[in-house]
Amino acid sequence: MSTFDPPPGARPLGPLLAAMRRGHGWSQQRLADLLCDASGAPTVTRHEISRWERQERVPGGFWLGWLATVLGTDPSALTRAAAVVRRALPADAARPAVPGAAAETAALRRAAHAWLADPSGDADARAAPALSRRLARLAATLSPATAPPVGRAGPVPAPLPGLRRLDDLVGGADLAATLVHRLGPPPAAPGRAAAPAAAAPAVLTAIAERAQLIGWVAADAGRWRTAVAAHRVAVQAAHAAGARALAGYALSSASHLITEAGDPATGLLLAHTARAGATRASTATGRALLLHRTALACAVAGSERAAQSALDAARRAAEASDPVRDPAWLYWLTGDELDGMTGRCLAALGRPMRAAEPLRHAVLAAPGPRTAALHGTWLARAYADGGDVERACAAGSVALHDAIRAGSVRAATQVRRLQSRLAVHAAHPAARQHREEFEADQSYLADVRSGLAVA
Repeated sequence: MSTFDPPPGARPLGPLLAAMRRGHGWSQQRLADLLCDASGAPTVTRHEISRWERQERVPGGFWLGWLATVLGTDPSALTRAAAVVRRALPADAARPAVPGAAAETAALRRAAHAWLADPSGDADARAAPALSRRLARLAATLSPATAPPVGRAGPVPAPLPGLRRLDDLVGGADLAATLVHRLGPPPAAPGRAAAPAAAAPAVLTAIAERAQLIGWVAADAGRWRTAVAAHRVAVQAAHAAGARALAGYALSSASHLITEAGDPATGLLLAHTARAGATRASTATGRALLLHRTALACAVAGSERAAQSALDAARRAAEASDPVRDPAWLYWLTGDELDGMTGRCLAALGRPMRAAEPLRHAVLAAPGPRTAALHGTWLARAYADGGDVERACAAGSVALHDAIRAGSVRAATQVRRLQSRLAVHAAHPAARQHREEFEADQSYLADVRSGLAVA
């Protein structure tokens, strides 16, 4: 086998692997096939080679050894290059996908399976008290002052639609307690004097909607265990109420957060479950959302054909959308947001030039700094993958400042992860300037909190 000597200097692994592969005249698929044949472990795909070269993942010692064998190079050169990438990765990038939430994630999967087995549900007043108490305990992890002292009245609870919009416009870890406090205690279960058959669906639906919002706010604050647990309450309450579309919406929200956190396999499972159980009960806009969640999880997981199929179906569903028929909790799924979702999918599919325009439009139309930061990091990623380093760094700087203004842990995490992608272009003047800016400003980003206690 011929050898390919790596260029001198401490190059990161991604561009080094790409250069060595091209030096042999191989495609990513060819290198994947050779690795599988040499190692006897048929688990490496073209998508995995692409992730290594784009530095979304760093191969371990086993695959570094086989890469050296197949490429005919010194294993220590690849080990040093991998170390360069690992040093550039932010501390939170090495954390578990959903920090400290393994048990809650498993419980959410069980709740999803139970719902899919019988998605119609049966509004049962007996389920409401336990779910209401659990939701109150989860809310207390974000806002211990949710329950006012004895003899003192708390604030008048704000209407749920207004709090949803407040979260869109502001969000942030520092406002989580305030928002949950204004949400007030969960709805009480119907008493014996009430008519349970009439009251139970409304109470359970209200619990489900509040739980989904608390889960979203918790994730924005970096409270992953609370976020996953709250989404499970939302699914269980919607299931008990027989609200199939709402249960699917809660599952799709959890799918998006878990995929974003770095666990696309679980995200894809939840997205598929949401589609299977809620598609027939959803409006066209709701179907577009379910399909977009599936498309993104497929794209991040490397299932290119399935992702494209779901993306095409989502576009057709969005074209049939009629906002008048949509439930109140779908108010945010506008054409601008759908542009951003499409752009994220295209970027994850490795089509950066097609992704850039819808993402740029979504950034400009974002209702608040958190949304702008999340779309902006994807835009910077698309530009970087397309080789436009100047635009990638400019978009990354704007996203950095938006994330600081938002105070959002989710946005801060994505901005930190972007740095490893831009590290591929570390020698470029624009990349050096952006890195200096990030180093100077990163202390203002929201802290990543994980593994916190859950009620």
